[in-house]
Amino acid sequence: MVNSVKPDERSVMAYVSSYYHAFSGAQQAETAANRICKVLKVNQENERLMEEYERMASDVSMQRNPLETMSRYKKEISD
Repeated sequence: MVNSVKPDERSVMAYVSSYYHAFSGAQQAETAANRICKVLKVNQENERLMEEYERMASDVSMQRNPLETMSRYKKEISD
């Protein structure tokens, strides 16, 4: 196409089409990568929240049985 003085319409369309498909694929890959990053961020936040919940639930369970908690603390102090 570059070597001809006046390229025909089909050659121009094929040339433009090849560029369009190349850049379209790159845009789709970038969009997919951005979506994966968002999913990973949400997953990390969920993991953090689950750990926080488990820690808080453990604290509450220790507060519910004060005798057991006190005996455990006494044992730790004496050791």
